[in-house]
Amino acid sequence: MSERKRTGPFDIIATVVAQEPAGSAAYRLTLDCPEIARCAKPPQFFTISCHALSQIHAGADADSVPLDPILRRPLGFYRVRPDKGEFDTIYQVVGRGTGMLTLLKPGDRVRVLGPLGKNINPKDIRSRTALLVGGGAGLPPLCYLSEALQDAGKEIIVIAGARYRELLIAPTVSRRLKRPVGGRKDVQSLEPLAQRDIDCAIALERHEEGFFEGLITAPLEEYLELDYEGGVEIVACGPPPMVRVIAKLAEKKSVKCTVVMESRMGCAIGACQTCVIKTTSGYRRVCVEGPVFDAKDIVWE
Repeated sequence: MSERKRTGPFDIIATVVAQEPAGSAAYRLTLDCPEIARCAKPPQFFTISCHALSQIHAGADADSVPLDPILRRPLGFYRVRPDKGEFDTIYQVVGRGTGMLTLLKPGDRVRVLGPLGKNINPKDIRSRTALLVGGGAGLPPLCYLSEALQDAGKEIIVIAGARYRELLIAPTVSRRLKRPVGGRKDVQSLEPLAQRDIDCAIALERHEEGFFEGLITAPLEEYLELDYEGGVEIVACGPPPMVRVIAKLAEKKSVKCTVVMESRMGCAIGACQTCVIKTTSGYRRVCVEGPVFDAKDIVWE
């Protein structure tokens, strides 16, 4: 078996294990797919068909399976359990395709392709401390990355942003920060990160006790004022306008910033070139040359 075959990508059929709400506007989908679970790395992604294949296995003619929408939807890995052959993703309903994904139920079989894109190896983070900054669909991949970096001995601080509490991807719990910031010690943190003893600061656009108020850059600026033995750097993922602001702040503070870019994708294998972004060395495809880029290489127009 070739090295590429061992590490993917695999165009394969996965089985739905579970699906449940994740906040008020998102869903957590668990898939059984040992081939992908075995080799997925943060913050790679996969694509998933909007249609279950149940009718094929019930004996229906394959030609009767609907092809609209024909394109698969790209989703990031949230949790991966290689020992069980399973992985989780969290997705938001933003259109017809993701709306159709909410109809998947345990036992359904669905075609997936992955893992796709470049990953971040813990050795790529040279500093002792990493600030993982994200919002929306960009937060689940950072949660996955936080576990890998923590296992490699890094100090991890996650800074999450949302318009209001109900849009967060996971429940929150009260937690005392190991590294207080802005005069705050006790805050609300995402429960999965608290379980891993990872500091998490959450910024909401409206006031609520236990949260930072304002944009995600508010707690980020406060964290960048602290001293870090062994250095600090940023990894950002989320809506492009948010990532751009974070990258500009990192540049102002002379802090290295890695960005995980979001982009509309057609094929997700580099053929259609619909996901290109402009960089200092020309246009690059997010699906194959990314989604991981050095922020200073992006032309932020």
